[in-house]
Amino acid sequence: MMLFSATNRHSRTFRSWASTGFVVLAPLFFGVLARAQDAPASAKPRIVLSTEKIEKLIGQLGANDYRTREEATRQLMAVGAPAMELLAKAARSNDLEVSYRSVRLLEALLDDGEFQSRQRAADILESLSSRSPSAVSDMANDVLTIYRLTQQDRAIEKLEKLGAVIATDLPQLAPGTLQVTINATRWTGKSSDLEMLKQLPSLGWLRFIHVTVDNEVLKTLTELQPAPSPAPEAKPLGDQTAPNGKPVKLADGPAAQKQNPNDPAKPESKPAEKGLQPNTKAAAPVVATVRRGQSSRLYQMDLFGTGISEKSAGELASLMPNVKIDRRKGALLGVEGMPGMNTCGVTNVRPGTAAAEADIRPGDEIATFDGVPIHNFEEFTAQVSTKDPGDRVTIEVRRGEQTLTKELTLRRWEE
Repeated sequence: MMLFSATNRHSRTFRSWASTGFVVLAPLFFGVLARAQDAPASAKPRIVLSTEKIEKLIGQLGANDYRTREEATRQLMAVGAPAMELLAKAARSNDLEVSYRSVRLLEALLDDGEFQSRQRAADILESLSSRSPSAVSDMANDVLTIYRLTQQDRAIEKLEKLGAVIATDLPQLAPGTLQVTINATRWTGKSSDLEMLKQLPSLGWLRFIHVTVDNEVLKTLTELQPAPSPAPEAKPLGDQTAPNGKPVKLADGPAAQKQNPNDPAKPESKPAEKGLQPNTKAAAPVVATVRRGQSSRLYQMDLFGTGISEKSAGELASLMPNVKIDRRKGALLGVEGMPGMNTCGVTNVRPGTAAAEADIRPGDEIATFDGVPIHNFEEFTAQVSTKDPGDRVTIEVRRGEQTLTKELTLRRWEE
């Protein structure tokens, strides 16, 4: 399995500045910045200065004397976060030397030990990058792109250590995106650890398998940034994937079923169960760290056996209209079939599943599922998705001239 890697991430850094005469200055300043960013946050020397002294140092960033500019840069770097707001103002200066050094000092604050400081520095740089095209906005955007890709690499490493399965090379994935699977059989992290999902700008397909979606996780999900355009067309049902990411002909459950209470195509189900409700005040639909420098790519979210209520899943879908939400209770029957047909024919039965133990065979046609008439495989999988692991169900199958009744206990999705 191939991990996403941010290669050639510094290729654009100097592009906008080549015509400004700072190419000689940049390597010298990058040397100072690199040393500061390589050091642990706790090891960075900090000095306390008054606002007046900070303003004076910022003014010296544009001094004619090179040594004065360098000394002012060094001291402002040592001041750290208290200089941030004044640097934000200086970055908009008409003096390109002052703007350049201010943006680089803000970049250094992205490596600050305090999360709030890093967040504020990212917000300021985002504001700069969203201005009318200019050398400063391009540079701010480059800084954010580098920062986010670096954050993504770190987040991937941490998530994998906690048991997440991350892939980029699956044929079902949209180009340039990641699939992240959080499965209870592997996951050892806490709900708070899933905050790292917000640091994955290339996240395209997110899967939760039997991991409880509590209020904290639900808030994190609402803060993920969806794709700016509708999700890609779903692969045909005969080319879906199991929760472990391996391709199979058909997964039990609707293919990327949108949980929309007003969707007329939605199959009849039990009354909405009492479940988790999102905190609409705390759960903003767009997290602050998702910005212009980050590609917004999330297009599919699978919630299998997570305990999320139908109502909460519907509200999540309404916040993310371009993301396909596939909510299932987590039951697995173990049959595969062909989509788009006028019958529900079985093409394959997975060994060791409930279907195999009930002697359902390839070539059988499923006529009813727990008393509900079935006309095609899509209807059948929609019915399976409403069941919990351990539920007892009755299935009628046609085999040649015979109609057979099968009673079985549904199992659960596993790796």
